[in-house]
Amino acid sequence: MLTMEVHKPADLINFLRSHIEPLEDEIYGTSFRASVYLHDGTFIPCVVFRDFELVTSLAIKRFTAGQAEKCGTVKKAGGTGYVNMVKHYLLNNSRIRLSEIGRIEKSKFAIPSKFLQQIEVETSKGWTGFTCKMNDGKYLGFGTTYAFEFFYMPSNYSLNDITAIINHSYVLKNGELKYHPQPMLAYPSDYNEAVVNREMSFFECFIDRI
Repeated sequence: MLTMEVHKPADLINFLRSHIEPLEDEIYGTSFRASVYLHDGTFIPCVVFRDFELVTSLAIKRFTAGQAEKCGTVKKAGGTGYVNMVKHYLLNNSRIRLSEIGRIEKSKFAIPSKFLQQIEVETSKGWTGFTCKMNDGKYLGFGTTYAFEFFYMPSNYSLNDITAIINHSYVLKNGELKYHPQPMLAYPSDYNEAVVNREMSFFECFIDRI
């Protein structure tokens, strides 16, 4: 596993730019996914590194628009939309500081972006199910309610073993590939026999001019 000690911010930024595949997002711009060890030895397998300036600019724009909404609706609705927006930016995600990171390495839970781009979202409302075909010909089923940054990967496989994405599908315990009906109004009767590798929670770390 490619890894590097972090002695100063430039070390981490250079590692990300040189060894980690960027993930492009219409909202947050370019980000990077990796695993880190904190100075106290704590291992965090899933971290998304985002540009501090871009996220700050986005927050200011939304706060400004939200404040205008609050001023216009405070008598009718108490400006709850603006309050909820502030809560989202302050409390919605877990974060770590760059200064806490002692070592960085590639994450084995970050599906390559070329495969992420092939996933068709929302097999049903609030759920996306898909299957990865592996280089040994077997199938692994995956599913997520929202996040696509990281997914659990069985220990006997790596992300480099993925060869194809099969959308709106699932895999039974016996390895059989099945397809969700489209549109999917209810889960198939045999879905309780499916093995689904779910999305993983992650931390965010913000960096100036990543």
